[in-house]
Amino acid sequence: MVRPLDQQVVVITGASSGIGKQTARRFAQAGARVVLAARRGELLEELAEELEGEGHVAFPVVTDVTDPLQLERLIEAAIDRFEFIDTWVNNAGAAVFGHFEQIPSEDFSRELEVILMSQINAIRQVLPVFRRQGCGTFVNIGSLFGRIPVPLFTPYVTAEFGLIGFTESLRQELEGSGIEVCLVVPAWVDTPFFDHARGAFGLKPKPADPVYDPDTVAQAILRCAAHPRRRVVVGWAARSMELAERLLPGFTRRRMASISPDLLDTRTPQPYVDALYSPTEQGREVRGGWGTTRERLWLLVRQNAPLLRAGVAALLIGGATALALKLRRNAQRRHAHTFHLPHLGTVRIPHRRHAHGAHPLTHFKDARNPLQARKRSWTSSGRSKGRALLKRIARRLVMAQMMNVLRSALWENGTAGARRASLDQRIREGAKRLARGAEAGSVNARSVHAAGQRADPGAPREVSPQGESRPGESRPGESRPGESRPGESRPGATHP
Repeated sequence: MVRPLDQQVVVITGASSGIGKQTARRFAQAGARVVLAARRGELLEELAEELEGEGHVAFPVVTDVTDPLQLERLIEAAIDRFEFIDTWVNNAGAAVFGHFEQIPSEDFSRELEVILMSQINAIRQVLPVFRRQGCGTFVNIGSLFGRIPVPLFTPYVTAEFGLIGFTESLRQELEGSGIEVCLVVPAWVDTPFFDHARGAFGLKPKPADPVYDPDTVAQAILRCAAHPRRRVVVGWAARSMELAERLLPGFTRRRMASISPDLLDTRTPQPYVDALYSPTEQGREVRGGWGTTRERLWLLVRQNAPLLRAGVAALLIGGATALALKLRRNAQRRHAHTFHLPHLGTVRIPHRRHAHGAHPLTHFKDARNPLQARKRSWTSSGRSKGRALLKRIARRLVMAQMMNVLRSALWENGTAGARRASLDQRIREGAKRLARGAEAGSVNARSVHAAGQRADPGAPREVSPQGESRPGESRPGESRPGESRPGESRPGATHP
């Protein structure tokens, strides 16, 4: 079970400078009791006095992690002082820089001993303590270059590859034992690590961009101590490079091989004192003076402030002009489809130009948002707005028709009675004329029949097969010469 940070006892190796020193400060500020281990005792005493002056608990122990006897003495001192150990941070390191052929074998072996074998030996001696306690956390500080090789650091890359493999294998062995093994993987960090490196070119190595602040790594270590995690990669650059290594391994390795000139510090000529075999007075602080990428960018901004201000002003003016032109074009397009329909008033359909020549309703634009994207596909929103517009037009048409019907009814209401009276009078007059004509026709027919009976009473009347009378005979309703037809008057004759 992992104790809270304010109840933990933490042992940190390589605590005299760099990441180790910043990590010790962070743990002390969190309330942990800190055991400081490094070769430079004077710096450890100064750091312990600083932390104790702030009200924290710090215990310095001068230790060379490559010596198993000194490691054993460090463990005993921590147990005697605090009775247990919760977290062990393996942070000590050194570097040898140069081409592989130019690096002596003893320097290569020393690099492996400092980075790889010292951590293996420390874990071997601390592991029985953790097993007696039933819990404990190892935090190994690795490097991105234990995953991605970099040129001119062959001993360092070899040691980091071995450390990552050792950490992963050990974690599997201790699964379920209550002992956690964590790995922190940073990229380039602004520490005195490069001041302590041994170079083979007469030049000191330097980090390549991007460079991160040591406090970022220290916070990652604290998170592992409070909530153990298998692996923590520090910085977006390290994560992106790892992803690139998995997806494009060949390209990533060629890119890393091309940064060799960026790893040489031409400002610092040899000789300078390295810390591969013995401690040095160089590099006593947390940061190495290289500056993080963020700090260098801010410095560049301050140095070129007038030019940047002019550029920002030009961008603002150009943006404002473009926005004004855009608003003007949108305002013109909003009035491109305005129709004045009878009985409907003004119907406005916002303009929408489409690549396929679709109707403007196909892309209905919200007139209240002139900055809307110009190209909009046929979506459900556009269809619903088009349907709403059509419904509005239909409602106006129906209302207009109803108004016309009502208007006609009101207009004709005053003349309807007069028209009906006139129609009735015309019908009555026509009926009278028809009655008079029928009466006159019947009188003529009776007179003709009577005349025929007087001429030949017994002779039957012959009719042609077509129903026509023979010459010299007349049909009912047909008048002879000298006789008047029904409804017809002769000159000088009067109707009864």
